[in-house]
Amino acid sequence: MSTAPAPAVVRRPVDASIDYQRRLAAKARDARRDLEYLAAAWPYVGALRERGTPRRWVQHDQRRASRMLRVREIERRGLRGVARPTPADVSVLDVLSQIASVAEWIVREMTHVLPQYRPEIWLPARAASADPRPWLRLATRLLPQADAATRSDDEPIVMWIEARLHPVITTAARLLGDARDGQELAGLCPWCGGRTSKGVGYPTMRIHYPAELDLTQPLDPDVSPIERLAAGQAEPLIVCHGLLCDPPRDACGLDWHGQPAWAMREWDWLAKRLHPVAGRADR
Repeated sequence: MSTAPAPAVVRRPVDASIDYQRRLAAKARDARRDLEYLAAAWPYVGALRERGTPRRWVQHDQRRASRMLRVREIERRGLRGVARPTPADVSVLDVLSQIASVAEWIVREMTHVLPQYRPEIWLPARAASADPRPWLRLATRLLPQADAATRSDDEPIVMWIEARLHPVITTAARLLGDARDGQELAGLCPWCGGRTSKGVGYPTMRIHYPAELDLTQPLDPDVSPIERLAAGQAEPLIVCHGLLCDPPRDACGLDWHGQPAWAMREWDWLAKRLHPVAGRADR
């Protein structure tokens, strides 16, 4: 019979209002990092647009070929019957469009909550569809003020930004093969069952990499979080973002912005307790 690992840090109850402000501050930091990531990733995603050059045989006129041409082959040929350049990858173009759209959307929403920034003056001269990086950098600069201006709103802007950035970040990172913070685990939390505002049965367990974590150095899972913190080091955590998730103290000893978290040395123990996502129904 397996036993739970000894808790690394005793979890203490946190005032709800204080916890809410901490979570908003964490979301603001995450939003800034995500905006900077998209700006840095834009040229690399753009470089994946072209899938290659046409093969030599397609340079010849095929209009009078003895065989019947397929519709797709006819579409690829211009009026002279010569194949046009190889089309760009549609999935890449879709990601580029998503990045441009979300960049402009966020900036315009920020100028709405910050009326002192007149759009005709502050918005970048070039359209976001041409180059969203100036829009993303402007959003990064305006984020602290927009966050402060909407902290008391029913939907603070950092939560609105998170909902719109998350799918774009996930798609871009997958396209580039990047391991990003916030990656979801293929399993349900055994204590809350994947409870979200939509229902139960959703993946709420995510990996979080602290901003100061040096991913180029190997991590020793046998080193406790206390020893790592004492040495000034950070480590990745698995965090459950489920609503009202409150594991017993002997099953979870860490707290991350009010949510239960598990250090690396507890991951194997935790993985054996995750419920499969398949077959779970909303309730």
